[in-house]
Amino acid sequence: MKFKRDENQNSTHHRGNKNNTNNDDDDKEEEEEIINDTTMPPLNNEEKYFLKKIFPFLPSRSSSSTSKLIFSLILDLVGFFTQIIPIFGFAFWPSISTYLIFKVYGSGLHLCVSFLEETIPGLGFIPTATCCWANEKYNIIPKVDRYLPTRYIKMVRNFISAFKKIAIAVALIAIYKIISYFSPYLPFFGGSKNHQTSY
Repeated sequence: MKFKRDENQNSTHHRGNKNNTNNDDDDKEEEEEIINDTTMPPLNNEEKYFLKKIFPFLPSRSSSSTSKLIFSLILDLVGFFTQIIPIFGFAFWPSISTYLIFKVYGSGLHLCVSFLEETIPGLGFIPTATCCWANEKYNIIPKVDRYLPTRYIKMVRNFISAFKKIAIAVALIAIYKIISYFSPYLPFFGGSKNHQTSY
């Protein structure tokens, strides 16, 4: 009886060691897969590649504060003069400027403020990109939160959340309008260059 009990204990211990060995092997395989997987995520890598090609001097979120400041000043200067070109300044520049600010600073608040400032006529003189740099450098928003009542902070956050949804809806409508306007002249939309509107 004692011999059988020892045998059972040895077999149980052996199975436990085997299971632990299998688990260790699985963990090693997972670690090797994670280490060897250098293509994740592919969209971000492609995005970085095209950004380097189109904007070779575009700083990243990990760039120095000086390079971000220079970039922000240039972006604000270009944004100020884009108001001279009505169609480009209203239809295309807000999306370009907002995207660049988001890629450099990576903040939802900066994204909303930039899109709002570039979209509303008459606000082009505001240096939004430079303000984003100052907020990142000196943490202005958290300092302001300390002196604002809680209800105002909640109101601002709710406004930002609602504005994000409105901005997405407006962008989709603008894209639809642009496609609808140019669709008669685009072959892949069933139109042609010789399209003539009949009244």
